[in-house]
Amino acid sequence: IVGDGLSFSKKEKEVARNVVYNINSMTGIAGDVDSSSFQIGDHNTLIEKISEADLQDSEKKEIKNIIDEFINAEPKEKEKLREYGIKWIGKNYDKLGKFVIELTKLFTS
Repeated sequence: IVGDGLSFSKKEKEVARNVVYNINSMTGIAGDVDSSSFQIGDHNTLIEKISEADLQDSEKKEIKNIIDEFINAEPKEKEKLREYGIKWIGKNYDKLGKFVIELTKLFTS
């Protein structure tokens, strides 16, 4: 959580991670998205959706590892992992459908 001149307590940051966003309509790289909702920071849901995605096992394993490392990384390491995650999304976005938005939010929030 960032902002010019803003600071947040550990509790406030934890609460922000559990915010649910409801998207009624969105158009972008993933195409049209209707009535989707996702929860930023819900690591287990992301892992489940990756397991169900139409991806090769090696691709699933790669992004799961990136996510696990990203979630647990020190701030210094997160930027490199963020880049890996975004590159992975770029090469697999056509196989992710609506899920691409959730995955992108993880690495850009």
